[in-house]
Amino acid sequence: MKKQLVFSVLVLAGLGVGCSTVHVTRVQPGRGGELAVQEGIFGEPAHVKAERVMQGHCPDGYVIEEAADVKVGSTTVTQSETAGRASGKNVAASSTSVSETRDKTERRITWKCQPVAAEVAPVSAATPVPAEAPSREAPADPQPTSETPTFSGLQPTGWNADFSVGRRWYKPEDRSVANFHSTNFEARILSVLHPALEVGGIMHVDGYDNDTNADDEDFTSSLFELGVSAKVGPRFGVWRPYLVGNYYVFGGGNREYERSVGFVSEKYVGKNYSKGLDGALGLAWQLGEGSVYFEWYRSAQRVMTVKGRLEKQIVYPNGAVHSSSEGEKRSFKTRYDGFALGVSFPIRN
Repeated sequence: MKKQLVFSVLVLAGLGVGCSTVHVTRVQPGRGGELAVQEGIFGEPAHVKAERVMQGHCPDGYVIEEAADVKVGSTTVTQSETAGRASGKNVAASSTSVSETRDKTERRITWKCQPVAAEVAPVSAATPVPAEAPSREAPADPQPTSETPTFSGLQPTGWNADFSVGRRWYKPEDRSVANFHSTNFEARILSVLHPALEVGGIMHVDGYDNDTNADDEDFTSSLFELGVSAKVGPRFGVWRPYLVGNYYVFGGGNREYERSVGFVSEKYVGKNYSKGLDGALGLAWQLGEGSVYFEWYRSAQRVMTVKGRLEKQIVYPNGAVHSSSEGEKRSFKTRYDGFALGVSFPIRN
């Protein structure tokens, strides 16, 4: 009875492991995948089944990239032995057992489909056909790469950049100089010493227009200025009110005008220099890492120096012409109001 039971177990075990198996563990249609393969004793060989599966997924051919045994579990086999010893009418029995644990593995095959072969022109009968070259593995499909630059890997430098445009209205204290206004551009590069304090440099460019209500002379000019700047103010959520102060160390530009009144025509060509201190109230609204801001200048003061030459010509009714030329150098103070709209963002490298 025991022999029959043991034989039945062996037959069932043999049938369980006798046939080869192949199943797909991962697949990407048209690209490749992975198979799990177990060889068996009976039936069709596992490698033939595997080839048929890979060919079905890749009609134009495939390349095996990797084949390795992978642990999928373990099995434990216990052997027992019983021995008996007779002593008189008594029989003493003893039993010993030995257990052995083995890893259960299966073959994993990773494959990739070959790209579709380009269409080949037909070969004429007269053209000799070369011998078949040894097969080579096709290169793996290149993964698409993006050439678009990203800034996720750039590190902040601790510096911020501010850029703004605005308008200013000037009112010179010397009434012989016309009121004038300007459209300006400003750039600041500021080091962040503290979340509420930034210090750095400033570049300011003014393009002036004359005011037609001037008392004596029209005034038009351009000005380029360099200086130092500081911005201080705490942040409240996405809002930051602040004070900004600018000291312009040097400024220079062109100053000129032409006009005719009655018999007199004048032309002035010269240079304009400036320096001074101004300040503004600002309010910034944070957007991501940067911000947009508004600044308001009120009663700021600037000292300007003009240096040039005035050419005057008088044409009398009888046709006589009188011409004169004289140099000019003078300084005057002017106050102004204005505003600026700008953006600020951190500098990265």
